[in-house]
Amino acid sequence: MGFVAGALLLQTTEEEAYACMVSLLTGSPRLPPLRGLWSPGFPLLKRSLFHLEGLLKHYEPRCSAALGAVGVPASLYATPWLLTLYGACLPGPWLARTMDAVAHRGLPAALAVALALVRASWPHLKRGGFEGCVGALSARGVRATLRAGLSPDELLARADSYPRLTAHLRSLDRDYDAAEDAGG
Repeated sequence: MGFVAGALLLQTTEEEAYACMVSLLTGSPRLPPLRGLWSPGFPLLKRSLFHLEGLLKHYEPRCSAALGAVGVPASLYATPWLLTLYGACLPGPWLARTMDAVAHRGLPAALAVALALVRASWPHLKRGGFEGCVGALSARGVRATLRAGLSPDELLARADSYPRLTAHLRSLDRDYDAAEDAGG
């Protein structure tokens, strides 16, 4: 949570950062709370990583196949992305835009940004092997990919380009709940 609070403090006053942090943790009438990202057992993080794997298979099958072929699960690269809401990997302007999207649209926005980052890393994923894929999706690799030609506006435009993302997330929620009920 410290990265999230720090990112908010860099962009707003202390009072605004506090209010935004409370809103993220407790939710609002239109957005569910994100406190499960940081709660004991990380229930929302586990669900989000399951979502990301499913979204990658659906929206970015080439990337999903490349990562799967070398044994790189979403948990390996996306855990720091989601736990810090990208505060640990995105440079300032990209982070500000991403935090704004998450504050307004919730976790689906964070997952859409993850899809966009993986897609932007495709040139490295298709030829990288395990180390190359992990390196491309590390904080340093993500920053290099962004600075090589993907502006904050372009990143968010890519993230917004996935059709019916929310409907697909609902389907993945049902799959996750069924797997949890089955003891998985």
